[in-house]
Amino acid sequence: MSENRLKGKIKWYNDEKGFGFIKPEPAYGERDAFLHISSIENYKNIKPGELKEGTYVTYEEKQEERGPKAFNVKIEGKDNYGKTKSPNPKYQERKTNKTSEIKLDEIMLPLRTKTLLQEVDRSSNEPWTDQYSLYANRVSRCDNDGKNMKRGLKEKTDDIGFENRILNKSSEIINQHQKRQEWIFDKMKEQGITVIGIDAATDWRMVIGLGMPSVHDTSMALHHIYGVPYIPASALKGGFRSWVINEIYGAVEGNAKSGALSDPFFCHLFGAPSTSATGERKGKICFFDTLPKKVPKMEEDIMNVHYQQYYSDTKAYPGDYYSPIPVTFRPVSSADFRINLAVKKKDESLLNEKLRTSECMAQEKYKDIDSFLKVQMKKFLEWQGIGAKTALGYGTLGSSGSQDH
Repeated sequence: MSENRLKGKIKWYNDEKGFGFIKPEPAYGERDAFLHISSIENYKNIKPGELKEGTYVTYEEKQEERGPKAFNVKIEGKDNYGKTKSPNPKYQERKTNKTSEIKLDEIMLPLRTKTLLQEVDRSSNEPWTDQYSLYANRVSRCDNDGKNMKRGLKEKTDDIGFENRILNKSSEIINQHQKRQEWIFDKMKEQGITVIGIDAATDWRMVIGLGMPSVHDTSMALHHIYGVPYIPASALKGGFRSWVINEIYGAVEGNAKSGALSDPFFCHLFGAPSTSATGERKGKICFFDTLPKKVPKMEEDIMNVHYQQYYSDTKAYPGDYYSPIPVTFRPVSSADFRINLAVKKKDESLLNEKLRTSECMAQEKYKDIDSFLKVQMKKFLEWQGIGAKTALGYGTLGSSGSQDH
């Protein structure tokens, strides 16, 4: 073969239109070369369907305005440039025994933990742990290339049904947490603190913490102790604050002279920086982490990246010839929540006073801070939603009632 010829594989090819792309071997560069059928030797003898993804080729390359273009292309075969390649015994074994237990050295866990797992019957498809967070974030294995992390000990434990069976084991923990929280709120009330409870249920699906660090492609917010999906107080406060700014103050956060930060009621409600009308201060409303009232259901979902090369390479074009790359994630559905807010009596009086002269009263007359929070929180949950992908309908919750504890 000439020294100027490159080696590569057909990455994508459209039979009807007669063009595609060649992915070069690493030694010959990183950019894909455009392939037109007329650039292939004896292209008139090529039968429909003969050129497929993975076909090995050798070719020469020239640079054009839109990128590399292949010419003098020679089809070498479907494997190893026309040479016979012996099958990898390890791959054959893994392919044949896909549902059998995998080797412990493939599991990314500490040695002593692996030793304990030797005593677990992994041939069963029943849960061997009752902590969903440990399973989702700690029990992982590598695929063949040693780079991509997969959930579970073996192939069939990737089933979403298996994950839901693990999550169902948290039922008693959730019940005990609800009782403990009710007891805490009763004690707070005895100390002169008003607690407002708002019941809400997911309309469809919800995913919070999608971009959090994870060994997997995506993540989700799981309680650091109980291991169940939940709504962090920070996510609730941040989302609600954003809603109030957009709904009441024309989407202007502003400063001491204009926008939300010019309204003392807003500053006392959420807290404010030194550039606000009231100066630097913390908010008067306390938001709490919100666990579901019962075990929710985990769903399996995907998002498709259609133009990965366009997003990662400024010279690439966002063409329809790229292959979509599905990325899996785990949203929650069938989840009921009791969202709780608390305010001290003295702070409640201050907020009621500031509310009377606030811009909030221009849209709707509120009796007091309690009615403001109930009305606006319901609107926020129903119309904006919480978490990721709210523009696509995720994260909206329909309020089913509210009450003081």
